[in-house]
Amino acid sequence: MQAISEEGTSPLYIPNEDRFAPSARLSARLVSTLEKEGVHPRTATCWTTDAFFRETPAKARRFREEGASVVDMEASALFAVAACRGIELASVFVVSDELFDGKWKPGFPLPGFRLSRRRCVKALQKLRPD
Repeated sequence: MQAISEEGTSPLYIPNEDRFAPSARLSARLVSTLEKEGVHPRTATCWTTDAFFRETPAKARRFREEGASVVDMEASALFAVAACRGIELASVFVVSDELFDGKWKPGFPLPGFRLSRRRCVKALQKLRPD
């Protein structure tokens, strides 16, 4: 997993970089914990932007070509801060909405989204520092 930055915070911590990664060790622990709760996580690259609803078709194509399959607003900045401070950080996303075919498909009201969210919260409650 990695995050491609299109936001303004990351360069303040790590200049001249646009890709940031979570802790591999903590990510592996997170995946293991999620799997024990019946969640089947997939590793993905995310595109981090700090502009609400600016996922234009051209940008979506560009970042998809760079490997991104999800969009968020925090991951790259958090990974950059963690790297700068020398701390471990990992993330999990529960994907709600879909935009990949050019049409917005809201997912918040869907039972599958709600179930996945509950399972992730339950798993995260069991993830303790080692």
